[in-house]
Amino acid sequence: MTITIFKDKDCKGPSMTVSGNIRDLKGMAADKPGSIRMTDVRDAIVLFKNDDWHGGACFLNGKQTVTDLGSAKEGGRMGFGNSVRSVRVTPFTLRLNVTVVTNGDELPGIWPSQIWADFVIKDIVNRVNIYLLAQNALIELEIARISYRNDPKQYDLSGTEAWSFPGDWKRSGEVDLIVVNRFGKDGKVGRTTMPCFGQTVVVAVRGDASDNSTLLVNEDIAAIMMHELGHYLGLGHGTADKDAGNIMFPTLTLGTQLSALALRNDQVREMQDRLANNLSRKGDRND
Repeated sequence: MTITIFKDKDCKGPSMTVSGNIRDLKGMAADKPGSIRMTDVRDAIVLFKNDDWHGGACFLNGKQTVTDLGSAKEGGRMGFGNSVRSVRVTPFTLRLNVTVVTNGDELPGIWPSQIWADFVIKDIVNRVNIYLLAQNALIELEIARISYRNDPKQYDLSGTEAWSFPGDWKRSGEVDLIVVNRFGKDGKVGRTTMPCFGQTVVVAVRGDASDNSTLLVNEDIAAIMMHELGHYLGLGHGTADKDAGNIMFPTLTLGTQLSALALRNDQVREMQDRLANNLSRKGDRND
Protein backbone atom coordinates (compact mmCIF):
# COMPACT_ATOMS: atom_id res chain seq x y z
CA MET A 1 0.00 0.00 0.00
CA THR A 2 1.84 3.09 -1.26
CA ILE A 3 0.65 6.56 -2.21
CA THR A 4 3.22 8.71 -4.00
CA ILE A 5 2.75 12.33 -5.01
CA PHE A 6 4.88 13.95 -7.70
CA LYS A 7 5.82 17.59 -8.16
CA ASP A 8 5.02 17.55 -11.88
CA LYS A 9 2.40 16.05 -14.16
CA ASP A 10 2.76 12.52 -15.56
CA CYS A 11 4.44 11.28 -12.35
CA LYS A 12 7.62 13.23 -13.03
CA GLY A 13 9.86 15.48 -10.98
CA PRO A 14 10.53 15.31 -7.22
CA SER A 15 8.28 12.85 -5.39
CA MET A 16 7.41 11.76 -1.87
CA THR A 17 5.54 8.89 -0.29
CA VAL A 18 2.47 9.82 1.74
CA SER A 19 2.51 7.63 4.85
CA GLY A 20 0.34 9.83 7.07
CA ASN A 21 -1.58 13.08 7.26
CA ILE A 22 0.30 16.21 6.18
CA ARG A 23 -1.04 19.55 7.35
CA ASP A 24 1.23 21.62 5.12
CA LEU A 25 3.30 20.49 2.14
CA LYS A 26 5.18 23.79 2.01
CA GLY A 27 8.90 23.19 1.69
CA MET A 28 8.50 19.48 0.98
CA ALA A 29 9.69 17.75 -2.18
CA ALA A 30 6.27 17.53 -3.78
CA ASP A 31 4.65 20.74 -2.56
CA LYS A 32 1.73 21.58 -4.83
CA PRO A 33 1.93 18.20 -6.61
CA GLY A 34 0.83 17.76 -10.19
CA SER A 35 0.20 13.99 -10.19
CA ILE A 36 -0.26 11.01 -7.91
CA ARG A 37 0.13 7.22 -7.99
CA MET A 38 -1.83 4.87 -5.70
CA THR A 39 -0.84 1.19 -5.71
CA ASP A 40 -3.51 -0.60 -3.67
CA VAL A 41 -7.28 -1.02 -4.02
CA ARG A 42 -7.66 0.08 -0.38
CA ASP A 43 -5.66 3.30 -0.82
CA ALA A 44 -7.69 6.45 -0.17
CA ILE A 45 -6.62 10.07 0.13
CA VAL A 46 -8.14 13.54 0.28
CA LEU A 47 -6.14 16.39 -1.27
CA PHE A 48 -6.82 19.97 -0.16
CA LYS A 49 -6.09 23.28 -1.84
CA ASN A 50 -5.10 24.93 1.43
CA ASP A 51 -2.99 23.90 4.39
CA ASP A 52 -4.58 22.41 7.52
CA TRP A 53 -7.02 20.38 5.36
CA HIS A 54 -9.08 23.38 4.28
CA GLY A 55 -10.32 24.80 1.01
CA GLY A 56 -11.50 22.67 -1.88
CA ALA A 57 -11.04 18.92 -1.59
CA CYS A 58 -10.36 16.13 -4.08
CA PHE A 59 -11.07 12.54 -2.96
CA LEU A 60 -9.27 9.65 -4.63
CA ASN A 61 -9.93 5.99 -3.84
CA GLY A 62 -8.37 2.77 -5.08
CA LYS A 63 -5.46 1.72 -7.23
CA GLN A 64 -4.89 4.40 -9.88
CA THR A 65 -2.55 6.93 -11.40
CA VAL A 66 -3.72 10.51 -11.88
CA THR A 67 -1.41 12.14 -14.38
CA ASP A 68 -2.78 15.66 -13.94
CA LEU A 69 -4.47 16.65 -10.68
CA GLY A 70 -5.82 19.78 -12.35
CA SER A 71 -7.65 17.95 -15.13
CA ALA A 72 -10.87 15.99 -14.70
CA LYS A 73 -10.13 14.30 -18.02
CA GLU A 74 -6.85 12.94 -16.65
CA GLY A 75 -8.41 11.77 -13.38
CA GLY A 76 -7.98 14.89 -11.28
CA ARG A 77 -10.37 17.72 -10.66
CA MET A 78 -11.10 20.50 -13.13
CA GLY A 79 -9.99 23.83 -11.72
CA PHE A 80 -8.07 22.21 -8.89
CA GLY A 81 -4.79 23.01 -10.58
CA ASN A 82 -1.34 22.33 -9.25
CA SER A 83 -2.29 23.78 -5.86
CA VAL A 84 -2.50 20.92 -3.33
CA ARG A 85 -1.15 22.08 0.02
CA SER A 86 -2.27 19.34 2.46
CA VAL A 87 -3.31 15.70 2.37
CA ARG A 88 -5.32 13.36 4.56
CA VAL A 89 -5.29 9.54 4.69
CA THR A 90 -7.15 8.94 7.99
CA PRO A 91 -10.83 9.68 8.65
CA PHE A 92 -12.28 12.93 9.91
CA THR A 93 -14.63 12.50 12.85
CA LEU A 94 -18.16 13.89 12.98
CA ARG A 95 -19.40 14.07 16.55
CA LEU A 96 -23.10 13.34 16.99
CA ASN A 97 -25.25 15.21 19.47
CA VAL A 98 -28.12 12.70 19.70
CA THR A 99 -31.50 13.71 21.09
CA VAL A 100 -34.22 11.10 21.58
CA VAL A 101 -37.68 12.66 21.76
CA THR A 102 -40.02 11.07 24.31
CA ASN A 103 -43.73 11.32 25.00
CA GLY A 104 -43.68 11.38 28.78
CA ASP A 105 -42.23 8.01 29.75
CA GLU A 106 -42.85 6.60 26.27
CA LEU A 107 -39.78 6.11 24.10
CA PRO A 108 -39.86 5.89 20.27
CA GLY A 109 -40.81 2.53 18.84
CA ILE A 110 -41.02 -0.13 21.51
CA TRP A 111 -37.78 0.73 23.23
CA PRO A 112 -38.44 -0.30 26.84
CA SER A 113 -35.78 1.82 28.54
CA GLN A 114 -33.07 4.41 27.98
CA ILE A 115 -30.43 1.72 28.45
CA TRP A 116 -32.03 -0.23 25.61
CA ALA A 117 -32.31 2.90 23.46
CA ASP A 118 -28.64 3.74 24.06
CA PHE A 119 -27.66 0.26 22.90
CA VAL A 120 -29.77 0.52 19.73
CA ILE A 121 -28.43 3.97 18.83
CA LYS A 122 -24.83 2.83 19.31
CA ASP A 123 -25.51 -0.19 17.10
CA ILE A 124 -27.01 2.01 14.37
CA VAL A 125 -24.05 4.40 14.42
CA ASN A 126 -21.67 1.43 14.33
CA ARG A 127 -23.44 0.10 11.22
CA VAL A 128 -23.03 3.47 9.49
CA ASN A 129 -19.34 3.52 10.44
CA ILE A 130 -18.85 0.03 9.01
CA TYR A 131 -20.48 1.25 5.79
CA LEU A 132 -18.30 4.37 5.57
CA LEU A 133 -15.20 2.27 6.23
CA ALA A 134 -16.15 -0.15 3.47
CA GLN A 135 -16.50 2.82 1.08
CA ASN A 136 -13.06 4.16 2.13
CA ALA A 137 -14.85 7.47 2.65
CA LEU A 138 -12.40 8.78 5.31
CA ILE A 139 -15.31 9.89 7.50
CA GLU A 140 -16.33 8.31 10.80
CA LEU A 141 -19.03 9.08 13.37
CA GLU A 142 -18.63 9.40 17.11
CA ILE A 143 -21.46 9.78 19.62
CA ALA A 144 -20.77 12.81 21.78
CA ARG A 145 -23.84 12.27 23.96
CA ILE A 146 -27.36 10.87 23.98
CA SER A 147 -30.00 13.08 25.60
CA TYR A 148 -33.68 12.38 26.24
CA ARG A 149 -36.18 15.22 25.83
CA ASN A 150 -39.85 15.03 26.70
CA ASP A 151 -41.79 16.80 23.96
CA PRO A 152 -45.10 15.17 22.93
CA LYS A 153 -45.53 17.66 20.07
CA GLN A 154 -42.23 16.60 18.50
CA TYR A 155 -42.62 12.88 19.26
CA ASP A 156 -44.65 12.31 16.09
CA LEU A 157 -43.74 14.80 13.36
CA SER A 158 -45.45 15.91 10.22
CA GLY A 159 -43.26 15.46 7.18
CA THR A 160 -45.08 18.20 5.27
CA GLU A 161 -45.62 20.96 7.81
CA ALA A 162 -42.96 23.27 9.17
CA TRP A 163 -41.31 22.14 12.38
CA SER A 164 -38.21 23.05 14.33
CA PHE A 165 -36.42 22.04 17.49
CA PRO A 166 -35.44 24.18 20.47
CA GLY A 167 -32.06 25.85 20.27
CA ASP A 168 -30.90 24.32 23.55
CA TRP A 169 -31.15 20.86 21.96
CA LYS A 170 -28.29 21.75 19.60
CA ARG A 171 -24.53 21.85 20.10
CA SER A 172 -22.09 23.95 18.13
CA GLY A 173 -19.46 21.94 16.28
CA GLU A 174 -21.52 18.75 16.30
CA VAL A 175 -24.10 17.12 14.06
CA ASP A 176 -27.48 17.36 15.78
CA LEU A 177 -29.27 14.03 15.29
CA ILE A 178 -32.90 13.88 16.42
CA VAL A 179 -34.62 10.51 16.89
CA VAL A 180 -38.43 10.61 16.82
CA ASN A 181 -41.18 8.00 16.85
CA ARG A 182 -42.50 8.62 13.34
CA PHE A 183 -43.59 11.16 10.77
CA GLY A 184 -47.31 11.33 11.27
CA LYS A 185 -48.79 12.50 7.98
CA ASP A 186 -46.83 10.79 5.21
CA GLY A 187 -44.46 7.94 4.55
CA LYS A 188 -41.26 9.77 5.41
CA VAL A 189 -38.77 8.10 7.71
CA GLY A 190 -36.12 10.82 7.77
CA ARG A 191 -35.65 14.45 6.94
CA THR A 192 -33.05 17.15 6.57
CA THR A 193 -32.32 19.96 4.14
CA MET A 194 -29.36 20.07 1.79
CA PRO A 195 -26.84 21.12 2.87
CA CYS A 196 -27.99 21.77 6.42
CA PHE A 197 -24.93 22.73 8.45
CA GLY A 198 -26.24 24.05 11.75
CA GLN A 199 -29.60 22.35 11.19
CA THR A 200 -30.79 18.92 12.31
CA VAL A 201 -30.76 15.40 10.93
CA VAL A 202 -34.00 13.65 11.87
CA VAL A 203 -34.73 9.92 11.73
CA ALA A 204 -37.84 7.98 12.77
CA VAL A 205 -38.00 4.47 14.17
CA ARG A 206 -41.46 3.73 12.77
CA GLY A 207 -42.13 3.63 9.05
CA ASP A 208 -45.93 3.61 8.80
CA ALA A 209 -47.72 6.93 9.09
CA SER A 210 -51.16 5.35 9.50
CA ASP A 211 -50.58 3.35 12.68
CA ASN A 212 -47.89 2.14 15.05
CA SER A 213 -47.47 -1.28 13.47
CA THR A 214 -44.39 -0.82 11.28
CA LEU A 215 -41.17 -0.83 13.28
CA LEU A 216 -37.89 -0.27 11.48
CA VAL A 217 -35.03 -2.63 12.18
CA ASN A 218 -31.60 -1.24 13.01
CA GLU A 219 -30.29 -1.82 9.48
CA ASP A 220 -33.13 0.24 8.01
CA ILE A 221 -32.57 3.08 10.46
CA ALA A 222 -28.84 3.02 9.70
CA ALA A 223 -29.59 3.35 5.96
CA ILE A 224 -31.98 6.23 6.66
CA MET A 225 -29.38 7.91 8.85
CA MET A 226 -26.68 7.56 6.19
CA HIS A 227 -29.04 8.99 3.56
CA GLU A 228 -29.85 12.01 5.72
CA LEU A 229 -26.18 12.55 6.57
CA GLY A 230 -25.56 12.55 2.83
CA HIS A 231 -27.99 15.46 2.54
CA TYR A 232 -26.30 17.16 5.49
CA LEU A 233 -23.01 16.96 3.61
CA GLY A 234 -24.41 18.35 0.39
CA LEU A 235 -25.70 15.34 -1.55
CA GLY A 236 -29.03 15.77 -3.31
CA HIS A 237 -31.20 12.96 -4.61
CA GLY A 238 -29.91 13.75 -8.10
CA THR A 239 -26.47 12.48 -7.16
CA ALA A 240 -27.94 8.95 -7.16
CA ASP A 241 -28.19 9.32 -10.96
CA LYS A 242 -31.54 7.46 -10.95
CA ASP A 243 -29.87 4.38 -9.45
CA ALA A 244 -32.27 2.70 -7.01
CA GLY A 245 -29.27 0.95 -5.47
CA ASN A 246 -27.59 4.20 -4.47
CA ILE A 247 -27.78 5.46 -0.87
CA MET A 248 -29.10 8.84 -2.09
CA PHE A 249 -32.00 7.45 -4.15
CA PRO A 250 -35.20 9.27 -3.06
CA THR A 251 -36.93 6.15 -1.73
CA LEU A 252 -35.62 3.32 0.41
CA THR A 253 -36.77 -0.27 0.09
CA LEU A 254 -37.07 -1.50 3.65
CA GLY A 255 -35.10 -4.64 4.33
CA THR A 256 -32.23 -3.63 2.03
CA GLN A 257 -28.80 -4.19 3.53
CA LEU A 258 -26.94 -0.93 3.94
CA SER A 259 -23.82 -2.59 2.56
CA ALA A 260 -25.69 -3.21 -0.71
CA LEU A 261 -26.33 0.51 -1.29
CA ALA A 262 -23.73 2.31 -3.38
CA LEU A 263 -21.87 5.48 -2.46
CA ARG A 264 -19.77 6.55 -5.42
CA ASN A 265 -16.38 8.23 -5.21
CA ASP A 266 -17.75 11.46 -6.69
CA GLN A 267 -20.35 11.54 -3.89
CA VAL A 268 -17.65 11.08 -1.26
CA ARG A 269 -15.68 13.84 -2.96
CA GLU A 270 -18.66 16.17 -2.60
CA MET A 271 -19.02 15.36 1.10
CA GLN A 272 -15.32 15.89 1.73
CA ASP A 273 -15.45 19.16 -0.21
CA ARG A 274 -18.28 20.41 2.02
CA LEU A 275 -16.34 19.46 5.14
CA ALA A 276 -13.29 21.30 3.83
CA ASN A 277 -15.19 24.53 3.29
CA ASN A 278 -14.76 26.76 6.33
CA LEU A 279 -17.84 28.83 5.56
CA SER A 280 -20.08 25.76 5.51
CA ARG A 281 -18.76 23.27 8.01
CA LYS A 282 -18.74 25.62 11.05
CA GLY A 283 -16.51 23.32 13.03
CA ASP A 284 -18.44 20.09 12.40
CA ARG A 285 -15.32 18.30 11.22
CA ASN A 286 -13.02 17.13 13.98
CA ASP A 287 -9.37 16.53 13.10
